[in-house]
Amino acid sequence: MTALDAVATYVPEQRFPIEDFAEPLELTASQLKLFRRFHGLSEVRREPDRSLAELLTSATDQLIELRGQEHRVRYVLYARSVPIAVPYPINPLHDLCRELGLGHAIAFTVTHHACATGLLAVDVAGRLLASDGEPGALALVLA
Repeated sequence: MTALDAVATYVPEQRFPIEDFAEPLELTASQLKLFRRFHGLSEVRREPDRSLAELLTSATDQLIELRGQEHRVRYVLYARSVPIAVPYPINPLHDLCRELGLGHAIAFTVTHHACATGLLAVDVAGRLLASDGEPGALALVLA
């Protein structure tokens, strides 16, 4: 059975109205309406001056239960809705693992499951840990 040992969050403070992205993303008025009414996205939180790796680190910095347990982490899963987030050969997940002392862990990304990707990553992590049979092993899921 999969269990969560700890949960931490990080949400950027800066808020931007969805209309700010209409021109750069070539969104039509009807697409903006869809984002607002159907998806409930009237604004986006971002920190344009920070990299993806820095944003992920901001989340893991809140996970104080990880400190001193890094050696137990066997897997690091990064759940995201889109397959590509940065250009090759940049890999913020591997950078994060090195920074956190998790270079020994198997790190990979789970994608293509829309808003359920985070739940899929938790399920995959649980299945991997169960099949390993390594008592006390942990997985870190970033979403």
